[in-house]
Amino acid sequence: KSGSGSSTLYFEYKVGDDNLSLDLDYIDAYSLNAGFDGVDLGAIKQASTNPTVNANIELPVPGTAGSLGFNSDIKLDSRRPYISQISATSGEYTTGDEIVIQVHFSRPVMINGNPSLLLETGSMDRVAEYKSHPNDYVIEFSYTVRLGDMSASLNYWSSDDLLPSSKMSFLLKDGWIRLKSANPQLDADLHVNPVDGYLNGDVTRTVSDGVAKFRELKIGQRGSDFKIWFQSNPPDGSVLETAETVKIDASIEYEVQGDPANRHEGDLYGSAIDLDGDLLAV
Repeated sequence: KSGSGSSTLYFEYKVGDDNLSLDLDYIDAYSLNAGFDGVDLGAIKQASTNPTVNANIELPVPGTAGSLGFNSDIKLDSRRPYISQISATSGEYTTGDEIVIQVHFSRPVMINGNPSLLLETGSMDRVAEYKSHPNDYVIEFSYTVRLGDMSASLNYWSSDDLLPSSKMSFLLKDGWIRLKSANPQLDADLHVNPVDGYLNGDVTRTVSDGVAKFRELKIGQRGSDFKIWFQSNPPDGSVLETAETVKIDASIEYEVQGDPANRHEGDLYGSAIDLDGDLLAV
């Protein structure tokens, strides 16, 4: 950024989305790069009228005296909050009854405006209006059953397309839901998977190093945008997260499907197979 001609150089880094560091540091002792403008290599030289002597730009080993991590305590966390669970009290409801729906987030959030949640309630879809924000991780929506509403198992809205999607279930009305901070800027990820798209199979792996390979993961519904979150808990106490979005295509559906409302442990039903990059979804 600045400092040429002096003994101190200043560099600027703008925190981007999904950055995470418990103690920010550079990668190794050779992380200081003199740069390249596309034609000529850059250089850091001893200041003089005609600079010719290259500076020693080898850095202290990360974590040792003189390093960024040793001299400063900088924590980064710009991961987007995402929806981890949607729930309501089970039961049978009739006209005039209130149903409070809780939306749980992976990280603390703040709200601006009055968001709402679109529901599947039979021939006429209804909207659950914003009710409260009981804690940093939960938003509550309220839906009052109206005459003619019907659902054997109430759920949020999903399109009637051949490849269903529920990406329009949340209505923000020019407001926002963002990661909680003194100056909230990072929008929460409001993606919800298509209705009935449950994930079965071996969802937990324990590894000491290398790559964790998941086998026999099953999605029991076709859809255009299933998002699968993967989470790792290293020994340093951090939580690493990443997600894959896959499409379960109906064109290769083989229709070995059980009743989603009557599944049992060990059922191996599936509805489609699709190859998305290096990810095979069944």
